[in-house]
Amino acid sequence: MITTLLSLVAALAYAFGGVMMKRSDGFRQLGPSVWLFVFFGFGATVQTFALQRQQLGSGYVIVLGLEVVAALVLGARLYGEPVNATKLVAAGLVVLGIALLRPS
Repeated sequence: MITTLLSLVAALAYAFGGVMMKRSDGFRQLGPSVWLFVFFGFGATVQTFALQRQQLGSGYVIVLGLEVVAALVLGARLYGEPVNATKLVAAGLVVLGIALLRPS
């Protein structure tokens, strides 16, 4: 349970780091540029604790998969990026992959 929570927190931190990456405008905006490193650093720190309790291959992919889903949602909500059937199916496949990789 704690490993799942840590993985989710790490993925959300990475996804928000991606939002700050977009908002930094190629590092031309100071505030978002700083927050980019804060979110990515926090995500890596939390993921480090999660990986203490799981295998590298599955644990790393689980965080990346959750980050993909979070980035898709954030992109749609914050930037109006289109979400079509293909993207939904792809996100569903990512979630299925996460479920299959999740340690028992």
